[in-house]
Amino acid sequence: MIFKRLTITFLLCWTIAPSFGTHIVGGEFWYECIDSAANLYRVSLLLYRDCSSPLAAEFDNPAYLGLYDTAGNLMNGPIGTDMTLLSRDTLLNTVSNICKAAPPGVCVEKGLYEVTMIIVPKAGGYHLVYQRCCRNDDIINIPNPLGTGFSWTVQIPDPGMAGCNNSPVFSIVPPTLICLQDSVIVDYRAVDPDGDSLTYELCSPKGSSVIVIDGSVPAPDPLPAFADMSYIQPYTFNNPLDPQPGNLVVDQGMIRGIANISGQFVTGICVKEYRNGNLLSTYIRDFNFNVANCLDTTPVADFMASTDTACIGDSIRFEVISPLGPAVKYTWNFGDAGGTSTEQTPVYAYQQAGDFDVSLSVSQGPACSADTLKQWFIHIADCAASGISDTQDVPTILVSPNPFKDRFLLEWSSIRPEILQIFDIQGQMVKQIRLNTTNRQQIMVEDLPPGCYIYRLNSSNSRPAYGKLVRY
Repeated sequence: MIFKRLTITFLLCWTIAPSFGTHIVGGEFWYECIDSAANLYRVSLLLYRDCSSPLAAEFDNPAYLGLYDTAGNLMNGPIGTDMTLLSRDTLLNTVSNICKAAPPGVCVEKGLYEVTMIIVPKAGGYHLVYQRCCRNDDIINIPNPLGTGFSWTVQIPDPGMAGCNNSPVFSIVPPTLICLQDSVIVDYRAVDPDGDSLTYELCSPKGSSVIVIDGSVPAPDPLPAFADMSYIQPYTFNNPLDPQPGNLVVDQGMIRGIANISGQFVTGICVKEYRNGNLLSTYIRDFNFNVANCLDTTPVADFMASTDTACIGDSIRFEVISPLGPAVKYTWNFGDAGGTSTEQTPVYAYQQAGDFDVSLSVSQGPACSADTLKQWFIHIADCAASGISDTQDVPTILVSPNPFKDRFLLEWSSIRPEILQIFDIQGQMVKQIRLNTTNRQQIMVEDLPPGCYIYRLNSSNSRPAYGKLVRY
């Protein structure tokens, strides 16, 4: 009679509040035998919920665990054993493609439940059961997800097959997101504390017609009430992400494939535990795969320098344009003999004159990198040979156009230069011009061959000013 009364309560609550319990996206179940003499077990349940909306369902606290014998009798009735919510944590939004990142609005939280209970050995073993309503309403590969619940079961085997057994435990939490049009690489491998043999396969998660107590908290159904999930054709449990057969494969716990369609998809992975060739139990991780367009975070290897013209021994600061996070690796090559750096913003001094190529490689990993080479990016002059003691960029000097053909306009402010000197790349002065007393003057250089030059503006009331000239 107790189950009939509970079923009526469920139907009433479902009619009044059809949105109850939405936004649960998956879960898994395991147990440990912590004292064989006392028949003491620790049972753990890990649930995942969509936390992207303030209206999303909260974790139950407590959750009700059912213990059934193989005849379907509830051994810890009438509503099961309370499982306490021990901890909760938001998962990191990591994706398998290191050149991409999750878009905003993706949020999955995990909640860990535990209970310690005495389970007396019994022929045939037991089923541990937890059920929950309901699934996320955005799921596209099953019908009526809001009306479809979850059923998680774990078998404690017959003591003649495995006394004080420990179940396998999944090693890594599932991904919060899979990038559209990317390779699916999901690690669903598990570890068995007893060293039992494990096999993996895609399988159908279990649905549930959940019973509700006190108008809010689900209690477990009696066995056997665990039907395989129905899929919308042409989706199946073997092809949960894509109607194309064989799109997903499982290889020793690694799920691989291609995510060709965006949306949320119910997927199940079964781990079968064997000892001495005998199947002890089957464990299901039931989880929604969320496939969406990800943000492209491919690095760009662009850079600039504090100056492109300097003297031998002068310090030049190189800087990455739009630097990425601390996990990015930088490799600089300054184009002379052995000039390299792995700093994000290196400072380098050339020890010889000439024009130098500079290259930058930016890497987030082996499959996510970018390279840029800028030819003749830095010009270094032997300023000591021409009497130049140092160089500097002076923002009050304007040369236009630059590069030029046979003339350029020189403009200045804040200083009063008197003499313009032009030096070739060997540091030899090739032209000297006395400037007028205004702040601009047309400079004729048709007698200079095409190439790169350094100018110096001499003033009696300020230090010299320097810059780069290019004639084509």
